[in-house]
Amino acid sequence: MAHCSRRNFLKAGLAAGVLAGTGGLPVRAARGSATDWVTLGKSGVKVTRLALGTGSISGKVQRDMGQEGFTGLVRYAYDHGVRFFETSELMARCTRCWASR
Repeated sequence: MAHCSRRNFLKAGLAAGVLAGTGGLPVRAARGSATDWVTLGKSGVKVTRLALGTGSISGKVQRDMGQEGFTGLVRYAYDHGVRFFETSELMARCTRCWASR
C-alpha cells in the first residue's frame, strides 16, 4: 500500500470537493436498498448489500445473547431480506496482518 501523507490526503479531498461542486463528479451514488443483490468484488458471487456479521468480539456478543436470542436475530435479518451472513472467526488476526504490511 502506498504511503499517503496528510498533505496529499487533504489535496486529494479538496480536488474531489471542487470536482463534485462543479458537476465533474456525482455528489450522490445511486440510491439502493440494503437488501439489493450486488456482486462481491471480482468474484462474481452475488450477495445482499447488507451482511450480518456473526463474530462480534470473537462471538462474545452473540454467545451472551444465548441460543434463542441469537436465533431470533438471524431469523429477523433473514425475514427482512438479508442473505449474506459473515461467519469469519479470524478478523482480528487478519487486521493485524494488514496493519503489518
